Amino acid sequence: LPLKHHILECYAMMASRGKSDVENALNRLVELANTDRDSVPVLFAMASAFTMLKQTPKARNQLKRVAKMQYNAEEADDFERSWLLLADIHIQGGKYDLAQDMCKKCLKYNKSCAKAWEGMGQIMEREQSYRDASDHYEMAW
Repeated sequence: LPLKHHILECYAMMASRGKSDVENALNRLVELANTDRDSVPVLFAMASAFTMLKQTPKARNQLKRVAKMQYNAEEADDFERSWLLLADIHIQGGKYDLAQDMCKKCLKYNKSCAKAWEGMGQIMEREQSYRDASDHYEMAW
């Protein structure tokens, strides 16, 4: 079966949000990662599973690997989702500069990414730069 098919099966398992289903999906994803260490879709799926299991540091580690990789258009969606999830983790952790870097990276390749604009707005709002926040939120619409 193609890699994408295996990944989709894992997402289907994770959709139940049951701890054992998510763990089983994660185990399968780890096996897939062992055969293709730099597969962005696999790394993002693993990060999603870790997030569901409330293991944020492990999710962050997978996402940091993606953030360091060379962008390629074939996996654009997975790159974008990885950067946005990492930005979200950084925002929750109060690391606004790192979150902003991820949002900007997203916008570099997709100027119309509403989630990235929204993330930038959240960052500005938390830094009490309300006019900038408003401008970023407006771009999200």
